Amino acid sequence: MTLEFLVHSALAGLIATYVLMVFAQWADRYGLPRVDFAHEQAELTLRDVVHGAPAYFIGLGILHMNGVVFALLYTSVFAKYLPTIGGYEFIRGIIYGECLFVAAGLIYVPIFFRLGFFATKAHPFAWTTSMLVHGIFGAIVGWLGPVATATS
Repeated sequence: MTLEFLVHSALAGLIATYVLMVFAQWADRYGLPRVDFAHEQAELTLRDVVHGAPAYFIGLGILHMNGVVFALLYTSVFAKYLPTIGGYEFIRGIIYGECLFVAAGLIYVPIFFRLGFFATKAHPFAWTTSMLVHGIFGAIVGWLGPVATATS
């Protein structure tokens, strides 16, 4: 992998994570429960370290680092194994984003956040927002991210 490939993948991850955050924060404006991923990440990471509420920008940084890591995983490992439908790369990304949604809802959220499967303890329909924004994340990474080949 070249430096250009890594930077291109990381930028796709940053952009996709920003859009994910915006759609999750604005979810109540289009009838879905609002999900604040950055706040939850900051609370999880710094709950026992700081007195009072942890700084929100720490959660933003953690969330964007996660976005870059998952974009790099997509572009370098998983994309070549996922199907494209009609040659549209963003559909392959949506499949990846929804796989992330299922993995997060079944493993990460119940174990680390203790919010139940798919965060149903936080809100009974929080999963709908999460499913939507993970699909959006995947679509953007699939659209903008390069796919690793033997020469990249």
